[in-house]
Amino acid sequence: FIFEGPDTPEVVWRAADDLFRAAIALGGTLTGEHGIGTLKSRWLAEELGDDQWELQRQITRVFDPLGLLNPGKVFADRA
Repeated sequence: FIFEGPDTPEVVWRAADDLFRAAIALGGTLTGEHGIGTLKSRWLAEELGDDQWELQRQITRVFDPLGLLNPGKVFADRA
């Protein structure tokens, strides 16, 4: 998705939602060799499921108990 400006336009979010939900439904993954990325992070919990999501959160807390590394990048939107 290519757009100009600092904010992601709503039309891009809608297109991304369609694309990433289709990828998950087909058994694909959102991640790549560089991780999840900021745009795709909102769909990660859906791909992983609740158990894997919580496991990832626990691993993050072990290695970054103070939340100093990339705060709010992936786990900020789900408690």
